[in-house]
Amino acid sequence: MKNDSYYKENGSKLLEEIFISEQYDDVYGEDYYPKHQIAFYFQENDKFIAVDNRDGDCYVEEFNTDNEAIDWIKEC
Repeated sequence: MKNDSYYKENGSKLLEEIFISEQYDDVYGEDYYPKHQIAFYFQENDKFIAVDNRDGDCYVEEFNTDNEAIDWIKEC
């Protein structure tokens, strides 16, 4: 388990919720539930997935290390 403020153990679930909310918004013009306006990363197999949804537009990048993911989040 990571011990930094950006790491989310349930990151893949949060990302899925963001995508579902955006799809619902595109179809119905309203939010299905909060889009989680946050930035975070999670580990999936040997990759680190960084997500920045602080402005409501979801950006996702894949990295080889957690430090690369954290640096990307900080630069957004």
